[in-house]
Amino acid sequence: MATIAKLDAARRQLLAAIHLHWFFIEPIAVYQLATNASEICDAILKKSGGTRIKQHVEKPLTDRPSEIASPMHSKAALTIH
Repeated sequence: MATIAKLDAARRQLLAAIHLHWFFIEPIAVYQLATNASEICDAILKKSGGTRIKQHVEKPLTDRPSEIASPMHSKAALTIH
């Protein structure tokens, strides 16, 4: 059984999200795949000491850090299409 690197998994999730968006118009699946890829990239950057996007977003929104930490549980994640 072949192993898949975390970065390759994130790349595959983003590619799947793009295909779902363009060919099947599935916004919830696209959002979930993109969020998963974001979490993988954030974990890699955190481990390597790189610049993380969440750190830059949290600064102007310091009164709502829980929504940034868990975007799937925020009200913004529930959209009507």
